Amino acid sequence: MSSEVEQSKSFFAASETNGRENNEDSFIVLHLIPAGSQQTLTCLAIADGMGGHEHGEFASSEALRRFARSLFEQLCLEPALNQMNEGSAASMELLESAMRQAVIDTNAHVRRIIEANDWGQAGCTLVAALMSGDEAVVFNLGDSPLFCYNAIEAELHRVTTDHNEAGVLLRAGLISKEMARVHEGRSRLVYFIGIEELPDELPVQKISLEPGDRLLLCSDGISGELLEEHLQERIGQAGVPLINIATQLMNDARALGETDNQTLIIWQHPEPVGSVAVVAETLVALA
Repeated sequence: MSSEVEQSKSFFAASETNGRENNEDSFIVLHLIPAGSQQTLTCLAIADGMGGHEHGEFASSEALRRFARSLFEQLCLEPALNQMNEGSAASMELLESAMRQAVIDTNAHVRRIIEANDWGQAGCTLVAALMSGDEAVVFNLGDSPLFCYNAIEAELHRVTTDHNEAGVLLRAGLISKEMARVHEGRSRLVYFIGIEELPDELPVQKISLEPGDRLLLCSDGISGELLEEHLQERIGQAGVPLINIATQLMNDARALGETDNQTLIIWQHPEPVGSVAVVAETLVALA
């Protein structure tokens, strides 16, 4: 059963319950305009309630509410408070700082709810991207990934890493990438939203974007069964509407036996994809 679906020329977002009784995933797409500035910031985020624990759908929706509110307060409200002059564009350093604080605020909020209701180890994952022009600030906690498809290179890159037991072993070089996909520790998160103590170094990073680039944020109901090579083939389809690509990915995962909730956001750099061909031809001519 499908839940909310959003579509525009630059993004498509969808969430489905799939084979579960209820949908514990939540997503949000919003645009923030700092006061007095011509800058438009686009935020994409997905939260996946922790499987095997109750109240996952509440944790994920509350996480995104607090996350979005924190970004608005820092980037729009505070700069405008008691200010009579025109505002300036938010720097990438400010966006990185705002992302870190939003994560801290969100974790504290969800943690308070868990403790007040005695929910034990409830919580959710969080993956987010905050875009400004040709750059983005990216964050994830848990195992909901973010991928970036580079249109010129025609390659998909996984930007984030998983914070589960399998991911820890993979980064330590103790298991291979193939082993991590089937390791029993895939389902045990070491970091998530709602945890008592966040990691000392929050995994916030900055990436550059080029015309035609696409971002894929998803819950593990998409990435759990599909290989990155398959994701690259689908995401890299030129001229195919984003809604069609999203539908293909959801159907592909279900065909491989996926029963978990499926949520994804596909976002494309707003500049025309046609410009990519001109850039590519120029690069060839210069080679």
